[in-house]
Amino acid sequence: MMLLDKGYFDYDFEKAEKPKTVIPWEETIKTDEEVNDILAIFGMGKKAQTDEDKFQEFIMKEEQ
Repeated sequence: MMLLDKGYFDYDFEKAEKPKTVIPWEETIKTDEEVNDILAIFGMGKKAQTDEDKFQEFIMKEEQ
């Protein structure tokens, strides 16, 4: 067993709380375009049709 100087290793540390960053509410507001982009990732919301989407829709109609 190793004997150590207990007084040397016993410290009275105070637990300080981490500062909380406060983001103003105004900075969290998203535009309709940003919201639609986020919802489009999950397949919801309004997504502007690209030429590729139009072409795919045309092909699907032709196959039916």
